[in-house]
Amino acid sequence: MSSQLRTSKLIDLCTPSINYDAQVKAACESIDAQCYEIIDDMNGDSVIEGVGDQVSLPKQGIVMIPNIMDIYDEALIDILAWQFHVDFYDATKDLEFRKNLVQMAIQWHMTKGTIALVQWVLDTYWPGGASIMEWYEYYSPLPPVKPPTNPPYSTLQSPPIVPPVGPSWHDRYRFRVLIDNRIIVPADEAQVLKLIEHYKPISRWCEGVFHATVASDCNIVWAGAMLRFEVIISEAPDYVIEAHGFDMEGPTTAIPTLATETFTVELRTGAILIGSAVKPVIVTPSDNGAGGTFEPATVALATTQRSVTFTYTPVIEGDITITVSNDGGLTNPPPIILSSVTPTYLFTGPASGAVGDASTPFTVQLE
Repeated sequence: MSSQLRTSKLIDLCTPSINYDAQVKAACESIDAQCYEIIDDMNGDSVIEGVGDQVSLPKQGIVMIPNIMDIYDEALIDILAWQFHVDFYDATKDLEFRKNLVQMAIQWHMTKGTIALVQWVLDTYWPGGASIMEWYEYYSPLPPVKPPTNPPYSTLQSPPIVPPVGPSWHDRYRFRVLIDNRIIVPADEAQVLKLIEHYKPISRWCEGVFHATVASDCNIVWAGAMLRFEVIISEAPDYVIEAHGFDMEGPTTAIPTLATETFTVELRTGAILIGSAVKPVIVTPSDNGAGGTFEPATVALATTQRSVTFTYTPVIEGDITITVSNDGGLTNPPPIILSSVTPTYLFTGPASGAVGDASTPFTVQLE
């Protein structure tokens, strides 16, 4: 036996020992009115499950996790993303992608801090574009299980004790990221590293980004079984991760004749500059002929100085393209468009007043 929630009454569920009481009747009627409003807001009627009956709920009625993919209200999806604390949520993405992020938010928060989740996140944002390579997949010989028990290494003893050649036990906490540039363009690599840093275990270190390149293709077809094997051989990365580029962040608005907030140029996570201890890479900012000044005019990047800053003072209004170049052969980051605008203000106040009496206030405010 089933009944409709919209027409059922709470007093019918009360026992005979209390359902005659006037106060109980009044309370049940008040609760019924509130429940009917909630049911009406759910865009439909629901059936209470009874013996031999099935629950019938409207798809658009109740917003629950299994029903998220059936929602087509973009504003509602954005609200749910805020409610479920979706990391790296981009409201400009297509609706299906955003719904997928919302639906997986709880699982991602429950499994955050695992390498498996890092791979899952990368496959969601860039399907097939990046692969996590664990330490045991590329170290040979494998790193030792624990630190050495022999005395500390020293060159002052005779004969000197030097560290053994090969990986150390620390390398059991490392991993690499293999990127396919056909899917993930260089401009997106900084975002890839941010996602990895956010979701990876705290105890693990990313050695850096490696670009897998195809050295040879071998296609074999068995006509009888209709099988096709495709072998892709990638160049093995060196143990030392050489930096191939760097990133730049900075403000997008400015006021003429005033110094901006700081711009930052930084080496990517895990990469080092070969020979940088002898000759740092000099980075030179430019406004492409807009006439402004940089402070300082140049900055130096090195393995021991991975992040440096500078400011810019514009002299004109309009959009100014800020770029950087370097003398180390590294790939320069994308430019930043800086909007230089002189602020304006409003001046309002009374139009008349009495001699000897203070006027009503005058107001000066930015538009």
